[in-house]
This record gives sequence, structure tokens and C-alpha cells, in this order.
Amino acid sequence: MKNTSILDSVNIFQGTDSVVTLSTGNTCPLIGRPWGMTFWTPQTGEGRWPYSRRRSQPGGKMQGFRATHQCSPWIGDYGQFTILPLVGETFENADKRASSFRFQDEHGRPDYYRVYLNRYRTTVELTATPRCGMIRSYFPETDRAGILFSLFTDECTVTVSDDGHWVSGYSMSHDSGGCPENLACYFVAHMDKPMNNVEEEPSGRGLVARFSAAPNEPVTLRIGTSYISPEQAECNLNREIGSRSFEQVRQESEEVWERQISRIQLEGGTEEQQRTFYSCLYRTMLYPRVFHEFDASGKRIHFSPYDGRIHEGTLYADNGFWDTYRTVYSFYSILFPEQLSEILRGWLTAFAEGGWFPRWSAPGYKSSMVGTHLAAVMADAITKGIGGFDWGQAYEGMRKDATVPGDEEGRWGRPGLSFYIQHGYLPCDEEPDGVAGTLDYAYSDWCCAQVARILQKPEDERTFRTRAENWKNLFDPSTGFMRPRLSDGSWLTPFDLFRWGGPYREGGPWQYRFHVPHDPHGLADALGGPENLVNEISRMLNTPPHFNIGDYPFEIHEMTEMAVAEFGQYAHSNQPVHAYLWLPLLVGHPQVTDDTVHRVLTELYSSEGFCGDEDNGEMSAWYIFASLGMFPHCPGDAAYSLTPPLFSAATLHCDDGKKLRIRRTGELSDTGEHRRLSHETIVKNDNSREIQI
Repeated sequence: MKNTSILDSVNIFQGTDSVVTLSTGNTCPLIGRPWGMTFWTPQTGEGRWPYSRRRSQPGGKMQGFRATHQCSPWIGDYGQFTILPLVGETFENADKRASSFRFQDEHGRPDYYRVYLNRYRTTVELTATPRCGMIRSYFPETDRAGILFSLFTDECTVTVSDDGHWVSGYSMSHDSGGCPENLACYFVAHMDKPMNNVEEEPSGRGLVARFSAAPNEPVTLRIGTSYISPEQAECNLNREIGSRSFEQVRQESEEVWERQISRIQLEGGTEEQQRTFYSCLYRTMLYPRVFHEFDASGKRIHFSPYDGRIHEGTLYADNGFWDTYRTVYSFYSILFPEQLSEILRGWLTAFAEGGWFPRWSAPGYKSSMVGTHLAAVMADAITKGIGGFDWGQAYEGMRKDATVPGDEEGRWGRPGLSFYIQHGYLPCDEEPDGVAGTLDYAYSDWCCAQVARILQKPEDERTFRTRAENWKNLFDPSTGFMRPRLSDGSWLTPFDLFRWGGPYREGGPWQYRFHVPHDPHGLADALGGPENLVNEISRMLNTPPHFNIGDYPFEIHEMTEMAVAEFGQYAHSNQPVHAYLWLPLLVGHPQVTDDTVHRVLTELYSSEGFCGDEDNGEMSAWYIFASLGMFPHCPGDAAYSLTPPLFSAATLHCDDGKKLRIRRTGELSDTGEHRRLSHETIVKNDNSREIQI
């Protein structure tokens, strides 16, 4: 192994000091490969918060090491199982069999994890490949060593081979829907030391493989996973690990992550700022996860969470598009255009097999949040000229979402679409997300218009351009806010600037006031001109963070996080506000943008955590863009707004072989002119380009 590595600048524990009521990221320390199918995390809790590292405490209790597919604690896990090396008696309750550990005895990087379990006097190490994992354990001298395989539901099975080296099984655990009935995570595990006894796990949901151990004698477990079959899990294991040693697999994993994290080389900034940057960069490469596998002949195959059958081809899963469309995919379009093409082909596979684009993939159709934001993802890629996927099929999926009534439970399509088309807005007496939904639908309509223009569909373009102005139907000139309306056209009363929920999903009037990314100048006109828009942005930043819980039964964590951030009504802990700080720049007042963006970078981010949920790389990609001095204010616009970079220079090595160097000069225009940069300028055919900001 190398003595030093850029991976040492990645804190995989960033954001793990979280609880239900206050999020610093709601993350897990995930060991795997970029966009891997199965991740591995140390487990301190059985539920949706598998791992918690409280900085106020010296350590915790370890329940095992989870094979996880969870993309958010609010969505839940599926196909998960845990493995725990132990000594002596085991117990039915996960917490009773857990071992204490000290945080100082943990070592974690994207490629490797190690911890010492005090109770069992055992050191455990993890490393992984895209679909497989390895666990190496060093036990004390004992004839009661064991490895526990524990599953989460009664819909599972675990068996042992006759030769005592293999354990196989499957988990059908589904925390909260988004899965067909027959979705299972199959696994096979090979232990290099034969078992001398097998005990049923007390709950009946697993087993303990027993053996004798000598001090300092490593016991290595190789685990393959698959959504297709036990045979495919073994195929994945043979392909990705085979007979290679733990150190060989770890070295390969290190090299993969080193290559990816080194794509961006920073100059300047503090050590903490660089550590924050690289920790965020790691987070942008976890989701969406690959869902296809390779059979014995090397052909891509996958289990479809949309129709429950096996198909050929590329598939990805696990993404909350309400979050990720804002920054993650635009970031991929610069640094990972080839990876982006493959991911987009995966979403087209979902459309082909399920008939609709997912609104939230986990791993299939999941009802969560608002809008049909794959429209923005596809429009952003198409307007930037990203190839390698079928633009026509992408538009077909976008257009269907915008014109055909979908699932009223919100798993696909636009709930309330007929009301939206009839009234030009979602009436709050007919649909629960009247304001949030209308604004999101209008923006997605604008995205449809951009692609219709490129594909030379003038009638569609006109229709969607007209519908993109529907945000104006909720703008109340008397208050200057977006307000909910009833189906008879009247405003919902009374109107409370600080009331959350109801027509405003995870926010209130302040948090949705400026949510018109596709028409900043129209918004400025509605507010009385650019000066008034800038004044109202400043007012948002300086209005005390008051809130009324409104339709929520209690104070949700987003309210709490806004209240403690000391940023007024600007709730960076949640996504709706994430483009607002660039509005002053867009209307000719860049200094306000420069100052406030710098404040967010330096006050609300650290290598230890975030000011709210990290959300599939979106919060991290925001930091990366802003610290590099460029931001995609409106995905689908194929342009970036420029602010002073946090670092003196950064060099980006893109996966198409091009190199982009961004250098801070301090010479940005004070008038807002030349503060926009096209995507085409960034990715010109030059092998090496320098952008001065």
C-alpha cells in the first residue's frame, strides 16, 4: 500500500453525527466502488440510521457490518443483511450481541474500513468491489469463534454447504415499497477456514458459522451479491474477487478510488477546505448505483424492479431526482460525461420496462417528493450535446410525464396533471402540493420546450413554453410571494409567510418565493425590477428564521436546521433554495452573490458534516460547484454562473481525456457582465483549457 494517498483527505464519516430530529447529512460511511451495486457499512443501529458517530461521545456499539442498498434513511433499505464476527454466545437481539468500540480505533476510507471490537477482542477489516465484499477478521485464541449472518425479515433463508466453506442465502427485506414482490438480494459467502459447527441464529433469521481460531490468524470471508440468483452471485464473486487476497482486492479498490478522486487537483485553500472538498467529491460518486450485472459470458443482464423480470442491458437505480437534478448531473456532464451517458441509458431502460420515468428510484417506482425531474436531467444532457443515449426516447418519456395522467399516488407521472392543464396551476383544494407542484411542473415544461426545440418539434415547443409561464398564476403582486390558489381562482386565506407544509413541500412561502430557475428576469419584473429582486433576496437572508409548523404534526428537522443556521429564511439544509443566491448575479448585482456564496461555503460546510440532508450527492455537488467558482443555476440552460473560486486553482481531468484548469484571478466583472460561461466553452475540443475566474 502507498504511504500517502489523496484518499486520506476523504472523511467517509462526514455527516454521520445525525439523528432523526437534526441532520448533519444523514449519511453512512460506505465502503464500495464508485456507483457500486452493493455498499458495506458498519452498523450501530438496525433501523434506517445504520451508523451514528456522535462527536460528543468517544465511541459506540457495533452490531455488525451491513450489506446495504439504502440511498436515504427517509426511503429505507432493501435486500440488506448483516455479518458480525464474534466470540462466544450470541443473542437474538442485535443490540445485546453488539460490541463496544472506540472511534479512535476506527479507520475508514472509500476503499477500506477497520475497527477493533472490544467485547470480542477482534479486529475486523472491510474492502469491496462493485457487487462483492471481503471481510477479514483477527480473533483471539478461542474454540468459540464465529461469523453471524443475520437477516431483517422472515422472508429470508441462509444455508451452509456440505464442505463447510460456503454460506448462501437471500434477503427480501423491503423497508418502504419501491420494490416488486419478488425482489431479493441473493448472496454467497466463502470462508477460507472451514466451519466445525453451525448454529441457528436465535431469531431464526440467520446462522452462526463456528470454528476455532488462533491468535493473529486471519479469517477471510468473500461475499458475492446479486438480484438475479445465487448462481449469479457466485458468478459476480468469481469475476470480481476470485481467489485474490484481501490485500489485492483492497489495492485495486484503492487504485480505483484514487483515480476517481484525483480527477480534481486543488491548489490553495486550507487543509480543512481541501478535506471538505474531497469528502464531498466522494459523496457525488455513490448514487445512482449500478443495477446491472454480467453473466458468465460477459453479457449485461439485470433484474428489473419495474416488471420483476430478467432483461439484458444497462440499468441504474436509487436516486431522488427532486434533489439530484439541481447539481449532480450537471457535475457529471463536465467531469464524467461517459459515465453520465451510461447512467442516462439506465434511466431509459427504466422507462422501457416500466412505461414511465421514475420520479424517485428506490430501486423501482417510489412515491416521494414532488415533480418529474428526470425532465431536467435529460434536458440538461441534451442541451449540452451529451451523446450515447437516445434523445428521442428521452423526449418521449419527458413528454409522457407532461401530457398523460400518471399515478395519483405519485409513483410516476404528475399527480393532478388534469387540474394543472385546466387551471394553469394545481388548486390547493384538489392537490396537496399546490405551490411546490406548480412551480416544479412549470420548470419541467420549460425543460420539455428546450428538447422540443432541439428535436425540431415546433408545436410542442410552443405548448411547453406557454406552460412554463404557469408560475405567474401563483405570483401574488400584492404580497410578492407565490401563493396557493383554490380551484375557483381565489387565493387561499389566511396567508402566513412563515407557515410550512400544505401547498409548500418541506418549506413555506419564503423557501419557494424565488423558485423560477428558468425565468429569473421574468421573476425580477414581477417583483418590480432587478433592484427589488436583490433587495428581497437580502430580506430573505436577514429575516429571522421563524416558522409555524403548519400542517406538520411536529417540528420537522428541516425547520430546526434552518433555525440554527443563522441564515435567515435561506434554508440551505433543503434543496428548494439552492439556486437562489445566484439570482442577484443574473440580474446584474454579482457582489451579493459573491458574498453570500462564500458565506455558505465557509459557514455551513465542513469535513465533519453538512447543514442538512446530503441527499444522493446533491449537497456535496453544490459545494464542489460553488468552490470551483461556477454553478448550474438552471439545468437545461447549458451555462454556468461564475463567482470567485474558493481555491487559487483547480485542475479537472475529465473522463474523455480533456483537462480543464480553473484559475482564480480576482478580475471578475463587478457589473455582472461576462459572469456566465457556456458548457460548450468548457468542453471545447482542446485537450487542455484554462478558465480564469
